Amino acid sequence: SNNPVVTGSNNGTNLTVNLAGVSVLPITTQNIGVGVNGTLLTATENAGAVSRQWYYSTVSGGPYTTPIAGATTTIYTPNFASANTYYVVCISTYACGTVTTAQVQINVSLIPDIVLSSANPAAPAANITEGSLNNVVYAFNTAVTTTNATLNSVTFTTTGGYVAGNITNFKLWYSTDAIFNSATDTNIKTITTGLGTGLHTFSALTQAIANGATGYFFITVDLPCPSTATNNLGINAITTANLTFASGNKSGTAFASGTQTIQDD
Repeated sequence: SNNPVVTGSNNGTNLTVNLAGVSVLPITTQNIGVGVNGTLLTATENAGAVSRQWYYSTVSGGPYTTPIAGATTTIYTPNFASANTYYVVCISTYACGTVTTAQVQINVSLIPDIVLSSANPAAPAANITEGSLNNVVYAFNTAVTTTNATLNSVTFTTTGGYVAGNITNFKLWYSTDAIFNSATDTNIKTITTGLGTGLHTFSALTQAIANGATGYFFITVDLPCPSTATNNLGINAITTANLTFASGNKSGTAFASGTQTIQDD
């Protein structure tokens, strides 16, 4: 009441009433893989909570009837064993009942398993002729299982006595088989600057590799005419760290290329 009636006298003791309440942060949607930890969720309770339990539902808005095993503190790290969309809440218990946080949406998807490999050497030693096109200087493949994979970038390191002016470009090609054919394979990226020895990057890729398939990749060079005879080029072994996928469990090994030696036309 705005005008409460005072009965009796002040006994000198204040009565504090704590309202039941709980909130959760961060509230933003999370996208994680199966068996992968998400971002830590923290529930902030008003005073007086006697217990709490994290629950999930696969339906937005609940009911939230499935308790998450062991999740009984004010923090919880999302991790789910199967792909689905989960809606997570913390339900706190007070003497007067329970209160529930807003839900946090957790999108859980399968993660591709990706195995890198190559021949040894990754491209055989060869002579490459000035003025020639699409000389294969490196080749590797990635076998994908569990679900589709998308390759986003490839880095590689060149070595040897060549200089930038000895070559016109580096091209990255994609093929569904292990035989390079410039007429049927897909040129997915070309680098035309910074061609000297050292680190190079094929970036902004969106190359899909289907579940159960193997993707074959070739790095080629075009040579100007004239180039510099006897200069040579090699590529260090590509590792899983050189390959960036949208998501994936990467493993496997590739090898260095053989030496490519420039020759006169």
